[in-house]
Amino acid sequence: MLGAIAGAAAVVLCDQAAASLVQSGWLAGTSVLENTSATPFGLPHVVSLLLWGALWGGVLERRARHWPDSLVHWIRSAAFGALWLSLAQWFFVEPLLDVPVAAALNPPDLSAALLLNGIWGVGAAVLLKLLRPQP
Repeated sequence: MLGAIAGAAAVVLCDQAAASLVQSGWLAGTSVLENTSATPFGLPHVVSLLLWGALWGGVLERRARHWPDSLVHWIRSAAFGALWLSLAQWFFVEPLLDVPVAAALNPPDLSAALLLNGIWGVGAAVLLKLLRPQP
């Protein structure tokens, strides 16, 4: 449950905050915190992002509890977000949304996804650390 909370919070606090900075600066991407409906389920885009963040946060929580508490933990959290979230976005979510698979291999879109999802991974790990009761 803490993973879902941390994952959803990381969407707003880390992923979307970084996305707004990236979008305004040097990489193209989707609009942040959109309220338009996300097909195929018709949910507002931001709700869809929060649900995906909660789902992946739960997965990250299950995986991260077996990682050593060191720099490796943070590197693995960033890699988890960058790799698994990006792959799911490119090969599962985008085809559902009638968007070209893997951002049509457009380097700025690919790098934006890897960067933002990696930031989400670290942010979710930090939030998990803060939310988890200390022994």
